[in-house]
Amino acid sequence: MNISAEVTKRHKYHYVYKITNLFPAGAERFYIGTRSCNVRPERDNYWSSSSYLKEAIKQQGKIDFAKEILSTWKTREEALEEEIRLHAEIGVKDNPEYYNKSNQTSTRFDTTGSESVSRKMKSYWSGEGVKQMHSEITKKQLSTPDARKMLSDRAKGQWDDLSFRKMHVDKMKRRWEDPAVREAMLATFSSAEYREKAGQRTKDRARNYEIVSPTGERFVVKGGEPMREFAKEHCLSNAGLKRMSREPEYRYQLGTLVGWTCCVLTV
Repeated sequence: MNISAEVTKRHKYHYVYKITNLFPAGAERFYIGTRSCNVRPERDNYWSSSSYLKEAIKQQGKIDFAKEILSTWKTREEALEEEIRLHAEIGVKDNPEYYNKSNQTSTRFDTTGSESVSRKMKSYWSGEGVKQMHSEITKKQLSTPDARKMLSDRAKGQWDDLSFRKMHVDKMKRRWEDPAVREAMLATFSSAEYREKAGQRTKDRARNYEIVSPTGERFVVKGGEPMREFAKEHCLSNAGLKRMSREPEYRYQLGTLVGWTCCVLTV
């Protein structure tokens, strides 16, 4: 039986895609694959079956990755032929810039000499100091305004995607339909702790804050919307700034507030 022909019959769209790991800047990594589906390719929320890539997305978060549709085809066979051409042209199997650990062929994957992907990834991430090393690299990358702005713009771009927004709305609807989850959320909203936090937010809006940048530049910003706009303009965490004003020793764990200080001027 011709499996590709069967897939062509069952699916309306066939395309070749490329996924890019955008971090760290200057050392991006890629994945090229083929996909058949019944939704338009630009609305398809598929992110490959590569164990290497899945592990990277799990560790970093999908926000660090971008998906690009390289070409669309009438049949699965045509899409596979284009993938084969690209794999051969780039040599993805032996190219360290690619997550692909095998070259696509007409009927199978060529994995000669490769060990279990899952085993290799587990071995790598279980190594001493590996997670701490990646944490420090991320902090360093996000300590620059350009890196923070790129991350912010990428997040905004994701929410411009209607399918991405719909996915999150549907997820929240499913959670709310669960009686246990609904009961827990309602209990949270009615708790004394939640009401106290709501009162704290009202007080925060009436305060003025002195914010000092890593270069020593000083800003006086009012709480509430002005504070949110300031944080947005400088690609900072609004919540992190307010927490820093209450806990001077606090440093936002992703590194966006490294070098910044924030304190309350008036109460």
